[in-house]
Amino acid sequence: MVRCANCGVENPPGARFCDQCGAALAATPAATPANGGSACPKCGTSVLPGELFCDNCGEALQPGSTPAIPVAPAAPGAIAPVPPADTLAGWRLGIVANGIEIPLPARSECLIGRSDPASNHTPDVDLTPHNGLELGVGRRHAIIRIQRGAVTVEDLDSTNGTNVIDQRIAPRRPTAVQHGDGVVFGQLAVVLLGP
Repeated sequence: MVRCANCGVENPPGARFCDQCGAALAATPAATPANGGSACPKCGTSVLPGELFCDNCGEALQPGSTPAIPVAPAAPGAIAPVPPADTLAGWRLGIVANGIEIPLPARSECLIGRSDPASNHTPDVDLTPHNGLELGVGRRHAIIRIQRGAVTVEDLDSTNGTNVIDQRIAPRRPTAVQHGDGVVFGQLAVVLLGP
């Protein structure tokens, strides 16, 4: 763990900026700005609405707000829709250390990471309860997608990286995975389990 000299909070090994106050923990090169979405005004890296500090450069950010989209309740006696073929419904992450299986949401993609109470950020799959912080999982670590039945994992320029079948994958490049493949987010090992 790396202690922040500014606020004293413990951060995972290899972290570049404090998760609590945004202070630089070590000198790092700037990341390549990502296209689309909100961007840090200082370095141009994509940021999630509501984050207090840029994950790349530590710049303080104005909390963004995205209006919630109201969902009408289902009519009594209505038949639940069948999920489309291109969703992650039925896929799970098996935590190697404890055997717990985490179901992936019934959508075409899901964000893997850890929650951050300071910015009110919670990913689709929160690895905090599985020692995510201690094992180097980033708040926005990776995305798992399914398209035309093909599943991919994409590292989101995480500090501690992502491995698929014992090979480090390049950031921002979707990598094909299948049922039974081992994936390591930082140092947290999981097995991808298909439907």
